[in-house]
Amino acid sequence: MLHVGMNVANKEALFRGVAQVVKAGASFAVYDVMRLAAATLAYPVPWATINETSAVATPDEYRSALRRAGFVIVSPNAIAGISQSSILRGQQQAIDAIRRLLR
Repeated sequence: MLHVGMNVANKEALFRGVAQVVKAGASFAVYDVMRLAAATLAYPVPWATINETSAVATPDEYRSALRRAGFVIVSPNAIAGISQSSILRGQQQAIDAIRRLLR
């Protein structure tokens, strides 16, 4: 699942649905933006313009929802640095484009 969960508030229902269509014994991977700190996000972000439309959650919330849906977590990996730098790079590109338009 690639960059979906931060748009879906009910992670358990999402993962139950996935569990219904994934073959028994198959692998399922999640690559989502997740909340790593309690800090308030600065909106807009790529998936939401305001807090009320964002469903970003912590890795623990993802793991819990996956387990309740019947998944066994085999290899939890955090690659926060890659995602953070990608978002910052995208934000900087947007800022640069706006500055060019305003010249």
